[in-house]
Amino acid sequence: MEEWIPIAKQNFDWITFVFMLNFLLIVFIKLRHELQFFSFLRLIDTVTYFNSYTEKYGVFNGFISISMLFSSLTLSMFSVYFLQHFFEVSLDFSLFMLVFTGLLATILLRSFFIQFVASVLGINEFIRSFQFRNCTYIFRLCIFLNTGLVFYHFGLSQSFLFLSFYSSVGYLLILLRRQWSFDSCLAQ
Repeated sequence: MEEWIPIAKQNFDWITFVFMLNFLLIVFIKLRHELQFFSFLRLIDTVTYFNSYTEKYGVFNGFISISMLFSSLTLSMFSVYFLQHFFEVSLDFSLFMLVFTGLLATILLRSFFIQFVASVLGINEFIRSFQFRNCTYIFRLCIFLNTGLVFYHFGLSQSFLFLSFYSSVGYLLILLRRQWSFDSCLAQ
C-alpha cells in the first residue's frame, strides 16, 4: 500500500498577486486618467504638471487615491522583504496584511489630521499643494521601488546586496525630494 507523503509548499503565491494588483492599478490609472498620467510621467516638466493639476484636483481625487493605494501596496511589500532579511521573520500574507493595514490607516489618519489643522490655521491652499506634491513624488518613488521589487523577487537570486542598495537609493531620493518639495511650496 502506498502512503501519502506531505510535500513542502511555500506560500509565495500571494506575492505574485500583489505585483499583479499593482500592475492592474497602473493600467487602470493610465486608462482612466490618461492625460494626467502621461503628464505625470514627464519628469522634465514637473512644474507644469503641478501647476495644471494641483488647483483642479488636489489630494482627494481618483488619480491620487489610486496612486496612494499603489504606493501603500508597494511600501508594504518592501517592508515585508525588509523585515524578512534584516529581522528574519517569515514571509507570509498575514504579516503583509498587518503592515498594509497599519500603513493605510496611518496615511488616512495623517491626511485627515493635516486637513483639520490646515482648516483651523487657515492654510488650506498651502497644505493642499504640499500634500499633492508629496503624493505625486511618493507615487514616482513607488513605481521605481516596485520595479526593483519585481526584479528582486523574480530574479535568479534574492540578493541581500541588491535589496540594500535599492533601499539606500530610494531613501536618498526620499530625503532629497522632501526638502525640494517643501522649498518649492514655500516659493509659491
